[in-house]
Amino acid sequence: DAYDPEAAKAVSAALLDGQAVAVLSDLPLRGSLPKGLREGGEGPVGIYVGVDRRLRPFGTTLQALPRALVLGVGCRKGIARQALEERIDAALANLGSPRQAVAAVHSLDRKAGEEALVALCEDERWPLRTFSAETLAGLPGDFTPSPRVLEHVGVDNVCERAAVAQGGRLLLRKQAQDGVTVAVALLPKT
Repeated sequence: DAYDPEAAKAVSAALLDGQAVAVLSDLPLRGSLPKGLREGGEGPVGIYVGVDRRLRPFGTTLQALPRALVLGVGCRKGIARQALEERIDAALANLGSPRQAVAAVHSLDRKAGEEALVALCEDERWPLRTFSAETLAGLPGDFTPSPRVLEHVGVDNVCERAAVAQGGRLLLRKQAQDGVTVAVALLPKT
């Protein structure tokens, strides 16, 4: 479902016909666009570069799905993989994003050996990067605090802080259920 050959044909036909094709992107576009493409969100045919599968800004939309999401994950020790996957999939569904849009998973350094998290990241080929509580606590921003988490691990919020630990913009605040918390950030550049 990721590739739409009819939309690709429509974009190609418009370009061959000399029509300008609009490009709408959730991410900063680097450099100049190739001939025939123009930045903007209007037109009968266009290209959407983004992570929301539900978005169709043009009459015919060709979507380019970048790996541009970072999952910030917190979980209780010994969490079941099924619970972890369900919470991650629910968070991504809130954004209309598939797993293919995930670039990395970030968490607290105490989770570097968490079996379910490590196995899921390996299976999905998501890099797992962990940070110390001190590093996460030092990040500037508006995060959803949890006194319980602060008492337990030394930082008031793991998932939101971890999601933006390398920059980016928080798209989805902490979603907590079944011993798992997930937040999602959009990378600043891909």
